[in-house]
Amino acid sequence: MTVFPDSIYRLSKWEEVVGVLHKLDENASFVTVGLYNVFLPSELIISLKQHVGKRLAILRVDDDQARPYRWRLLD
Repeated sequence: MTVFPDSIYRLSKWEEVVGVLHKLDENASFVTVGLYNVFLPSELIISLKQHVGKRLAILRVDDDQARPYRWRLLD
């Protein structure tokens, strides 16, 4: 994963980002996880709102058009 500062990254199929959820931007459709700004669908961003400050993992699977992303909280 090559990421440039202040750029928004789109996860590739079967790629995962892991870290603390620092920020959500519903208007620009991205979240900041660890050091990365990651593009996500707005409905996923809304579901993550209550988890700001927590460590999580987000995986792009793309096999299921209804749910192309999976996420989980980490201890």
